[in-house]
This record gives sequence, C-alpha cells and structure tokens, in this order.
Amino acid sequence: MLRIIGLLLLIPLGDMLLLVIVANALGIAETVLLVVLTGLIGLLLVRAEGRYTLAKIQKKLAAGEPPTDEVLDGALLLLAG
Repeated sequence: MLRIIGLLLLIPLGDMLLLVIVANALGIAETVLLVVLTGLIGLLLVRAEGRYTLAKIQKKLAAGEPPTDEVLDGALLLLAG
C-alpha cells in the first residue's frame, strides 16, 4: 500500500518536470498559455459531456427506469471537472 501511495506521489512530480521541460523549450509565457488553453478545452469537454449525461438521465426518468449508470457518469464527470 505504501508503494502505491509513493507511485501516486510521483505523478505530480513528473507533471512538474514535464512543465519545466516544456517551459525551457517554448518559453514561460507560451507554456502558461498552453496550460490555460488545455484547461479551457477540458472545461468545454466536461460541460458538453455533462449536458449529454443530464439528457440521458432525463430520458431514463421519463421512461420510468432508474438512471444508475448515468448518475455514476455524472459523479465521475464532477470529479473530473
């Protein structure tokens, strides 16, 4: 279990190292712009998928079925956002 936690802590470290490498290659301003741009694209994708999931939930409720999978999808989208 301790090894898994250690591996999970290496992910942000690798992310920071990658940002430093990209910043050295492109420049600081371009790297910040790239990070902001990818964040905005991710936001738009999560919003679009959230609307689609909400429509699926409403469709299932109108059919009288429990929207179990759709609620789980919505919760995971919330965590992803």
